[in-house]
Amino acid sequence: MTTAVSSNVPQPTVRANKRGCLFYLKRGLTILVILVVVLAVLGFVYETAAEASDRQTYLPPGQLLSIDGHQMHIDCAGEGSPTVILEAAGGHFSAEWARVQPVIAQSTRVCAYDRAGYGWSEPGPEPRDAQQIASELHSLLAAANVEPPYVLVAHSVGGIYIRVYNAQYPGEVAGMVLVDSSHPDQWARQGESISTMQAMGTVSAVLSRLGLMRLAFGSQDLGLPPEQNAAVIANLSSAQYWDTQRADTASIEQSLAQGQAAGDLGNLPLEVLASIDYPEGGHRDIEIALQQELAALSSNSHFQVVNGARHITLVTGEAYAPFANDAILRVLEAARSGEPLAQ
Repeated sequence: MTTAVSSNVPQPTVRANKRGCLFYLKRGLTILVILVVVLAVLGFVYETAAEASDRQTYLPPGQLLSIDGHQMHIDCAGEGSPTVILEAAGGHFSAEWARVQPVIAQSTRVCAYDRAGYGWSEPGPEPRDAQQIASELHSLLAAANVEPPYVLVAHSVGGIYIRVYNAQYPGEVAGMVLVDSSHPDQWARQGESISTMQAMGTVSAVLSRLGLMRLAFGSQDLGLPPEQNAAVIANLSSAQYWDTQRADTASIEQSLAQGQAAGDLGNLPLEVLASIDYPEGGHRDIEIALQQELAALSSNSHFQVVNGARHITLVTGEAYAPFANDAILRVLEAARSGEPLAQ
């Protein structure tokens, strides 16, 4: 005879299991949110303290002048005319010319400056397009008593800005040097997305406030002397830098259109240097063609590819900056003599 034994032990149910999973999931998410908030607060405190320290450590070598309600930095050295004006690459400032300015100062007056929002210059009004940047440079030169004529020297996107300057203020420019300059058509012809660049600028501006851009760029070697390299890295790490980058990229299409409308340069002495920072074929061929088109803007121009140089080291690298120096001195001599540019 078999006796059935009943059990009073409750059996687990699917509903109870689901409740348990939801409980642990909610608790895990809560902990994750708390951790993210704590890390964000710590990052913000870290970045704020680091930027305060940088302001005490890296002091402006030139003078600060009030331009339309914000302070802008300009650093001049040497004597003579025409004055050479150094326009930095996108996202860079006067310190990037550390291997150029002292050499040119032996032959003439030379001024490096910081566009609004970079280096030691305060942020300026938006939009940050080429016309606004050219207008601020014109006001800064007047305030600093730096009179024309000028030889304008620009790296990267700075090439767009000085071409617009030349169009806005005819008669002030005696010569021009484009160092791996941006071309108004380069993004379209190289298949690069401006909207992606703009989105990255917005995200980077947020991340910079949490100290993440400082972690990303803190050990970068740009080839500059140690003091200037450290100053550039401090600038690259700051929230103000990434806010300005966001504003610049938001206006890049307007700047490119303004550069396109600036027209040619007649017979203005023009040196064009290129570092073809691409492998053979593809983008390299396009980049060479773009740089040759820039050289064709003047009937008095010289074009040179600097083998081995990269986009940034053509100005900052000890081995490659002499090419930029020689190009500037050739344009300076042509501007002074009125003779065709030496080839």
